[in-house]
Amino acid sequence: MVDLLRDQHAEVDTLFRQIDEAAVHRRQDLSDRLSRLLVAHAAIEREIVYPALAKIAEHEILRSYEELAVIEQCLAKLCEVKVNDRTFEAKVAVLEDIVRHHVDQEDELLRTAAEQLEESALARLHASIQERFDEVLASDHRALLAESVAASAAATLPQDCELFHAAPAEAIPDEQERANESSLASPRRSARKSGVRTRRIRAGMLRGR
Repeated sequence: MVDLLRDQHAEVDTLFRQIDEAAVHRRQDLSDRLSRLLVAHAAIEREIVYPALAKIAEHEILRSYEELAVIEQCLAKLCEVKVNDRTFEAKVAVLEDIVRHHVDQEDELLRTAAEQLEESALARLHASIQERFDEVLASDHRALLAESVAASAAATLPQDCELFHAAPAEAIPDEQERANESSLASPRRSARKSGVRTRRIRAGMLRGR
């Protein structure tokens, strides 16, 4: 299993280099190949690898799930532009940075798996991974990518909204405070400019945590 995943990492790395060096007319095929590989790799990680390793590296797995969601979001944006778009190279560069970071983190995870899982378990995972990987490669990878991005947004949006609204609650003035602000003279405004209000908001944010 470990060698299979690392071979996929190496192939993705090679494709990034080829895209960077290729003429514009060759980039579309390389970009499509990269997208297909990343979608298939993400599928096996989310569906097979991470659940299998969750008990031995819970914190790392949770982080990997989040990184995977970011990778897919960036990949979806890349798939929306043509290779001659002025943002294409920037999107590839950002995606490459995130993927490289993810791979570096995952190498440690794979070492942990190799140390703690029995050979028979690793062999079963290898077979399952290869089967699912081949299946996704042969499928409509863009449709699967869209589903994954939508699922990630649906899973994280409520929590994000809750966190977003919890902290600023103290910073939203009520009607009485707005009335007071309109009637006060410049000393109050000077205090706000000096950062008094900013400190009050930050204190409220800390209490909200």
